[in-house]
Amino acid sequence: MRLIALLALPLLAGCAARTAYVEPPVVDMAGVDQNRYNNDLSACTNEKIARTADTLWTNDMISQCMERKGYKVLAHKG
Repeated sequence: MRLIALLALPLLAGCAARTAYVEPPVVDMAGVDQNRYNNDLSACTNEKIARTADTLWTNDMISQCMERKGYKVLAHKG
């Protein structure tokens, strides 16, 4: 039994260290400041990660967050 527990430990550690995959939406970048876009995308991503513990968030919700910030999303990801 101890051997099974010892063998399972690395697997559990790998799951805990896993980060959320975020696929950014396709955005019309005409006239968009790249630094502002990066900051807004980071904020929407952090919001997604923070909410993931409470509810099921999808990458599409990042698209919606970017739209709320005024971006023209051409293709939602999710």
